[in-house]
Amino acid sequence: MRQATLQALLPEIVRVTYLRLELVGPRQLSVLADLHLSGDDAEPHLAVRIRDLEARVSSSPAVVDTTLSLSAQDEPSLVV
Repeated sequence: MRQATLQALLPEIVRVTYLRLELVGPRQLSVLADLHLSGDDAEPHLAVRIRDLEARVSSSPAVVDTTLSLSAQDEPSLVV
């Protein structure tokens, strides 16, 4: 589950610094992640990109909730 979630995020991000997958029911997950998006978009564009990523992750039948946030520049990546 962790690897599939990271793969769903990786096309648009530079790194993931926090990832929490919570089982909230039978075969149901809640996804929380902090990430660094690729590019240098202004804040309004970042909000749209994050919303689109949340929708992509939430499109999985197993995911009932997704919350994504931006990570701080100095946080280490979970993905090497």
